[in-house]
Amino acid sequence: MTTARCLCGTWNLAFGGLSGPAPTTVRELEALGLPTASASVPGNFELDLQAAGLLPDPMIGMNMADLQQFDRTHLWFARRFAVEADPGLEPFLVFEGLDCYADIYLNGRLVGQADNMLVEWRFPVREGLLPENEIVVHIRPPLVEAATYPYAPGIGAMDFPRAEGAPYVRLGHHAEGALGRHVETGTPRTGFARAHRVVLPRDCGRRRRIRAPDPQLRDQADRTGRDLRDRGSRGQRRLTVFQARKRVRFGAGRLRVTALEPHLWWPRGRGDQPLYDVKVRLLRDGELVDETSFRHGIRTVELQRTETVVAGEPGEFQFVVNGERLYAMGANWVPADAFHSRDRERIPLMLALAEECGCNMLRCWGGNVYEDDLFYDLCDEKGLLVWQDFSLACAVYPQDDAFCARIADEATSVVRRLRGHACLALWAGDNECDVAYDWFQGSSGDPNNNRLTREVLPGVLRVQDPRRPYLPSSPYLDPAALRLGPRGRAEDHLWGPRDHYKSAFYLHSTCRFASEIGYHGCPSPESVRRFIWERPGLGDVRHHPGQPGRLRPPEPVRAG
Repeated sequence: MTTARCLCGTWNLAFGGLSGPAPTTVRELEALGLPTASASVPGNFELDLQAAGLLPDPMIGMNMADLQQFDRTHLWFARRFAVEADPGLEPFLVFEGLDCYADIYLNGRLVGQADNMLVEWRFPVREGLLPENEIVVHIRPPLVEAATYPYAPGIGAMDFPRAEGAPYVRLGHHAEGALGRHVETGTPRTGFARAHRVVLPRDCGRRRRIRAPDPQLRDQADRTGRDLRDRGSRGQRRLTVFQARKRVRFGAGRLRVTALEPHLWWPRGRGDQPLYDVKVRLLRDGELVDETSFRHGIRTVELQRTETVVAGEPGEFQFVVNGERLYAMGANWVPADAFHSRDRERIPLMLALAEECGCNMLRCWGGNVYEDDLFYDLCDEKGLLVWQDFSLACAVYPQDDAFCARIADEATSVVRRLRGHACLALWAGDNECDVAYDWFQGSSGDPNNNRLTREVLPGVLRVQDPRRPYLPSSPYLDPAALRLGPRGRAEDHLWGPRDHYKSAFYLHSTCRFASEIGYHGCPSPESVRRFIWERPGLGDVRHHPGQPGRLRPPEPVRAG
């Protein structure tokens, strides 16, 4: 029971340097006389400039390198919109994929600031929302913002500009300057947000116990006479298989329901993937106040592992689903596109390829962003288990209290969004940050001092998702594994000579689970011809023939 207005579609984009105060309205923005273009939301500004004929296709030749000219460019996205607001409710502006340091102005008033692309942002706008509105989103250049943080010798990242700024900056380091996912204005009544789904099964013999969503009743109105009802069903005849009702006596709570003779969710190749249609409703004096619906798969998952693999002992790294050991066959899921606004359209085809390859598990690599909900919904449907890294990779990250708090907030948001999915099998703290301590700190570096993966993330999971397995890093170097070195890891990343896929490096590996592997591969000739072409004597291959070669600002157009 919410009212919302989607703000996706056509916006106006202005870009350039900034030497004075930042504009807060469309009129002030126009007065700067900056280059402008039409922008698509969701979208990336690089694609907007390409569509306007100002940039060549960045996927051709070396054109991507030309985008470095925008590393210190300010961006402004603007539009006008009308909305009917209920005066008795709290309206919000909601942004997903806001990349990354952004100031949000509604009718000339600053209503919020963002500093993390990887999470959803909600800004209350009760005081500023009008029947007719204008919104200006100012995105500040991440490299400029990154230079304001207090870097210390113990922090380390890859040796190129964007990566060196990575430890403090929370974005996808593949592209920047985007309203990359959904944008809307809405008025949630009670806050039955997806973030508060808790739908984890507990093994109770032939029953499964489910915790239903917490109703976050943000309004402080009289709660007498309220009750919470939960009902789940499956199958074409939609036979009800569980339901419950509970009186609401506080602003947050839980509802336990028991499913008799549940149909279990299994990984691909081991059984079916039944998903229950669950509806939770909140009523006051018998009248519906709010409701939410979602799908839920019932299953258990465990990770059985030993710290190391040593001579004379078998060692183990094994997933167990519904009490049965699983032979994991899978791949790493890396960014679906360099421009994340296009991720969603590519996800179905990529998952179809994973099915074709016989995968039953995908590892969402820590150098990625947290995927669109569509990815996890389809993995639920297809029986593809998901190993989910937190978005930390190949670096020694800051350890100060402020950065730890930022990661805790990010993890809380992400865990609340994803914990209801049956496909989610494991949280991993990061990708290769344990081994990065040796890269950047030498033999004196000890990843077990990493507050983020040893304190912050497990602390969040103890509260938000306590029964799902957690691995601090991949590969995880606890004190025992650190002493034994690479040959003693139960789980490892196999990056070696890549001479032959059956060479000694691969055949004699002692790890029990290869969660990442590196081997030479090459796209098909048809794919290569899309970005490299045959033209003898071309010389400079930075621009595809027939494509514009350098930025030419268009005539200014009116924003809004």
